[in-house]
Amino acid sequence: MVAGDFVWPPNHGGRVDMWERLNALKCLGCHVDLLFTAYARPLPEELQVVEKVAEEIHFVQRRKGLRSHVSALPYQLQSRRELGHVKLDFARYDLVILESEYVLPVVAAERFSKAAGVVLRVHNREPAYFVALSRATSSFFASVFYRLEAIRFAWVNIAQRRLLRSMDAWMVSTDECRMETRFARTHWVPPGIGKIRGPIVHESHGTVMFVGSLFMPNNVEGLRWYLDRVHPLLVREPHYRVVIAGRGGEALTQELARYDRVTMVPDPSDEALEEIYRAADVFVAPMFHGAGVKLKVLNALAHGLPVVATQVSNQGTGFLDGVHLDVSDVPGEFASRVRELLADGALGRKRVLAAQDLLRERYDFARFFSEHYLVGGARGVQQGAV
Repeated sequence: MVAGDFVWPPNHGGRVDMWERLNALKCLGCHVDLLFTAYARPLPEELQVVEKVAEEIHFVQRRKGLRSHVSALPYQLQSRRELGHVKLDFARYDLVILESEYVLPVVAAERFSKAAGVVLRVHNREPAYFVALSRATSSFFASVFYRLEAIRFAWVNIAQRRLLRSMDAWMVSTDECRMETRFARTHWVPPGIGKIRGPIVHESHGTVMFVGSLFMPNNVEGLRWYLDRVHPLLVREPHYRVVIAGRGGEALTQELARYDRVTMVPDPSDEALEEIYRAADVFVAPMFHGAGVKLKVLNALAHGLPVVATQVSNQGTGFLDGVHLDVSDVPGEFASRVRELLADGALGRKRVLAAQDLLRERYDFARFFSEHYLVGGARGVQQGAV
């Protein structure tokens, strides 16, 4: 597995997806090595956790600086260019899983072509994703950067057309899977979600939760929309309060202080985040820009929380409005859906149980991998056509 980030702690959707996939492969009897790139080495205690799952762990330094920004390649690739210099015997591997286009520089590594098979995990269609980020940010310079990234990723798709056609693709989104034409074979591979917990039920219902990376403009945009247009419609409800948690939240702490009944928990530990999930009654996902699947929605449902989401937040999940979760882009209706779930614990439980049934049925990476890539036992990776 070649990852653009370390997989532990699994404190945001992308890491959860990679960590659960790593564990599933281990449980299937596969021997898995992890090659990852990051700005800094993980802490010893973080490495110790991953060493229980990965046979070998290889760290490659991710680069900052002007050269990473001034390049024909997207920053996400250029900053990980050292992957192209790794000295690994790729001939050892039946399968190499590239965790997103961000790690494509590894294909330049010596002996990479000797790997028996290569799969690219597509977390987002990157040109569309960065265009969406450019629309979500209020910063002119950030908008220009994101649009340049979109153009660069579009160029990568053209320049690497032959390379991509030699790979399988594991798409995170059902919607994007239907549109994808770049690869030899394309599968919808549901994201890892971890342990599925029973529905959360409290005697008094009032806590609304949002969790996400708070340095991402689409998350911040959606959060501001909720607080400015939905929150005022709910703030007088008994027991109502909002808890916001996520990486990079320090910059928003002062801004959020002007809202009543709002609590910020910046950069929570795994244990603190679990406590926040357990104390919440409803999860909100109010994003209006983005691509791929909003993994925060899946994680909330897996934690046992009913979800109220916008259309964009529900894209590619397979969940149905009014069956698995509630969907609205209109502030008044969004507030009504939240209010209804806070008042009716039985309704929230019904939504969660239906969603979790779908998670068990369709979001099972181990079953997918066994059916499509393992033959003759857990160690035989299928080389022929599926």
